[in-house]
Amino acid sequence: MRESILLIDDEDIILKSFSSDLRHDGFVVTPVFSGELALKKLQHNKYDVVITDLKMGQVDGIEVLADVKRTSPQTVVIILTGQADLSSAVEALRLGADDFLQKPCDYEELKVRIINGLEKNKILVQQLTQTMDSVLTTEEALRESEEKLRTMADFAYDWEYWIDENGEFVYTSPSCERISGYSADEFIEDHTLLETICFQADRAMFSRHLQLEEKDIDPGLSLEFRIVTKGSKIKWLSHSCRLVYSEDGRYLGRRASNRDITVRKNMEEELIKAKKTQTSSILAGGIAHDYNNLLTAIMGNIDLAMMNVSDHSEINHYLENAKSASLRARDLTSKFLAFSSASSPYKKIISIESLLRGAVELALSGSNVNVDFIVLDKLWLVEVDEDQLRQAFTNIIFNAKEAMSHGGTVRVEVENFNAIERETPSFLPSEKFVRITVLDSGCGISIDDLDNIFDPYFSTKQRGSQKGMGLGLTVAHSVIEKHLGLIDIHSTPGEGTSVIVFIPAVDKEIELAGDSISHGNQVVDHTLKNKRIMVMDDEEIIRDVASTMLAQAGYDVDLVCDGEEAISLYKKRANSESPIDLVILDLTIAGGMGGKDTVLKIHTLNPDAKVIVSSGYLSDPIMINYSVYGFCGSIGKPYLFQDFIKTVAKSLK
Repeated sequence: MRESILLIDDEDIILKSFSSDLRHDGFVVTPVFSGELALKKLQHNKYDVVITDLKMGQVDGIEVLADVKRTSPQTVVIILTGQADLSSAVEALRLGADDFLQKPCDYEELKVRIINGLEKNKILVQQLTQTMDSVLTTEEALRESEEKLRTMADFAYDWEYWIDENGEFVYTSPSCERISGYSADEFIEDHTLLETICFQADRAMFSRHLQLEEKDIDPGLSLEFRIVTKGSKIKWLSHSCRLVYSEDGRYLGRRASNRDITVRKNMEEELIKAKKTQTSSILAGGIAHDYNNLLTAIMGNIDLAMMNVSDHSEINHYLENAKSASLRARDLTSKFLAFSSASSPYKKIISIESLLRGAVELALSGSNVNVDFIVLDKLWLVEVDEDQLRQAFTNIIFNAKEAMSHGGTVRVEVENFNAIERETPSFLPSEKFVRITVLDSGCGISIDDLDNIFDPYFSTKQRGSQKGMGLGLTVAHSVIEKHLGLIDIHSTPGEGTSVIVFIPAVDKEIELAGDSISHGNQVVDHTLKNKRIMVMDDEEIIRDVASTMLAQAGYDVDLVCDGEEAISLYKKRANSESPIDLVILDLTIAGGMGGKDTVLKIHTLNPDAKVIVSSGYLSDPIMINYSVYGFCGSIGKPYLFQDFIKTVAKSLK
């Protein structure tokens, strides 16, 4: 074989490797390292195959594809793409690319795609189309060329077939069995088989298409529909057909082609799901932020009220109940924030065992479900956000408990997992993991529900504060994904469910610091009384509750609405007998200067200024790494009196 190939990639190692292998197999290869050079080559040369990287410099693979298909439609174009470029690969297929391969790919797989493309173009496009268009004009020509056309179609990659004017299959290519599982003989013996295996939701549409064909009405060039294969798999087909007439205009039947587009459709569905999840996560973050602002006022006022009533009074009992409900509401907002796209993990290196045991204890507390907790190795360390990961595993184990309403045992297995030493999914993003498997013996999950199990707000349980909110596994999936891990679920209805989680391990040994424990109940430090504190927040109810808490602790308080007002007051107080000792800034101010910009301007006035950042976006990078942005501390909303005053006192010292 001496077919010519234009190979385009900006990675030198790929150019050299594939060029050498292709030449060894007899291809004539022209390697170039940019899209610009490729376009110049295409101006003066024709190639049988063009293999191009998708993402390059000024001229990318899409532009090369467009140029090739405009000037030489018969040329086979194969796209090379990375994981992050799958949406562009789908677009390339829509624009006429013949195939694509995801990097990293091996040469043998590339070679198969090249041969398939060449066979399809040489046999089907050049010979089949030309011969059928010129020969299939009369019944006599059809009979004379039948054997020749049958031989060519037998080698076609797509599923080709011809149907006569009576709706009977005259011929179907062997590819039908690879695609559908049914042999050519089965389709010829039962002319309704294709309609029968059409997916139920698409059957009416496909039937209407066939009826138009049978009425000698051109039904259109193409149609996309699903079939159920002999092995019960669902596949997507792109169907195109052409009506055939004799020279005197008599209808002779139709020829048609079905192409398997399952991979492309699955990629499109994943992209839609990803965009849907992203949109929901942005919405969740905004709701949680606003909700936390309201909870700050509610919980703060409850806390202040409890400080002014007797511990044994009936009013205190009601306030305790309100406070408990508010804390549960705060836990709900933490789920929204964990799911939010704005939530970045605050990671530190830990041993995951104690975190898992804590999650198990919290999820199963007070239930009739037991736990069998098994640690199979001396576990590798992991670098994680403890709060987010604890929430994720609490949700997973809580789901397992809910599946066993009549009691039982949840089995939790934890072990080290080396992706190189063991057979493992190739898409795992790392080499060493801690693998956590949670198994229950509950009711299981149906196949239909498994497809939606990670969708936001999807739940098979009743709705309600203590029922299904449809966020548990969505949050778990989001958190684990942000930790570059993987979560997978297997379930059999009536037998139970297993949830398998891979968390990347830290490839080093370190000494873990013990948890710091604060002793004592003293909140107010009387040595700090009469210090002046300025609070900036655009919500009046939050300014009021913060002011009352600080006054209760003995501080003098100034209140401002935005950054401009804060800077003006800070300047004014700096030259007075009562300068501002500490500033508390809300991170985001609607329509005004927020905390990030305000702290910089305050530090230009006083480099030693003490400033705390406050926000309902608890996992915002500024809240986590506050010192990098010029703050001396952070306090998340909603906050209770004790937590708020402790943070203030610590920052003043």
